[in-house]
Amino acid sequence: MKFLYTLSFSILSLTLTAQTTEDNSSKKAVEESTYEKDFEQLKELHIAYENSEDRVKHLKLMDDFYDKIKELRKMRDAIGNDVNATLEWIKNNLDKTQFTSYEEAKKEWDNIQTVGMTSFMKNQEYFNFMQKCLLKYGPDILRKVMEEATPNPYTDF
Repeated sequence: MKFLYTLSFSILSLTLTAQTTEDNSSKKAVEESTYEKDFEQLKELHIAYENSEDRVKHLKLMDDFYDKIKELRKMRDAIGNDVNATLEWIKNNLDKTQFTSYEEAKKEWDNIQTVGMTSFMKNQEYFNFMQKCLLKYGPDILRKVMEEATPNPYTDF
């Protein structure tokens, strides 16, 4: 009787171990499948965003704006990543730009901001899904998407 009990217990243990291993393998396969599906969807949305009319227009406007700053490196060194300081720098260094006046620069800057916000609003599906993926998988998924995605003509700054 003791032998039967030990044998039954051993068989049950082996069955549960095999089932747990199978469950873990299935779970991992589902997770990988979900990641791949999310990756492809994010990549598709990213490409659509980068090639959208508003995004291309926004990048072109930014490119044209910064082309008018003769000493762009000096400006960037002076203000760092503070885009709000861009206009202040131009105002104080108008002679180092191709703008005819501060007002011209401000008008172009305001247009860049408006077009950028329009691009953002029209691509909410992309930004919402990107946020979901970043929370779920971390920043590596976006880096990989950006490596695989074909950039639009104005992303090479």
